Amino acid sequence: MWRNKCQNDQHFIEMMKAKKERGHSIADYVEAKNAECIGNIFKIYFETEPPEYYKKDCKNGKRGDRKKAKRLDRSSGDCWISNDTDDIIIYDPLNSKTSVVLADGKISGRPNMLSLRRLLDLLIDGKINAYYLLIVKFSIDNQNIITPSIYFVNILDIIDYLEYDDGPGQLMLNNEKFYTNAHLIIKDNKSIKDKIMALNTKKLEATARLIENRKNDNEIRTNKILEYKEYSLEDIKIKQNTTMGFMQ
Repeated sequence: MWRNKCQNDQHFIEMMKAKKERGHSIADYVEAKNAECIGNIFKIYFETEPPEYYKKDCKNGKRGDRKKAKRLDRSSGDCWISNDTDDIIIYDPLNSKTSVVLADGKISGRPNMLSLRRLLDLLIDGKINAYYLLIVKFSIDNQNIITPSIYFVNILDIIDYLEYDDGPGQLMLNNEKFYTNAHLIIKDNKSIKDKIMALNTKKLEATARLIENRKNDNEIRTNKILEYKEYSLEDIKIKQNTTMGFMQ
């Protein structure tokens, strides 16, 4: 599908030519088209309110009409795919991501994947068994030829390619490390518990770094306050003229 769009879909090609915020401008479009494509392979679902919200009319503890449930505006995945195992049907979230690589070949950057705390809670509470990423990378050469590459991975199999900052709280993909080694990635046969522990270790280490950084920042600021002397208006004017800029 994406190869065809990169060659023949003029609307998409024009979107890709836009230099300003190119990745952001195509993200929603790619997400929607990916959902269509995934729907041809898996049964896809969207997260709704839990049963207690729509079973008010239930009698004898029976479930209410799921058709009355409202789709959640903010879900853990763009869509959910079913995993049928021994007649047990469960759903796992799938998130679509997009990246653009220009002719210089640079693939640096650390795009956000999802909240690590949210992922840990879903896993620990037994609400999911996997978290899938469908990543579409578009490479653009000097002749503006667009080449798509598709990556479908379980985030639990690429923990070594993830980074985490406890400030914003988002898991991030190390683009350079991931794309360089993507052909080597295989299913990680460690237990779910081991994978949860590996993710939690990332969080604990990041929390410790954040606390240390905040302590250092507070110490520096406190020392500056102790040495503070009131500035005259002339002093403030000089500071503004030399370190700031203003316009109407």
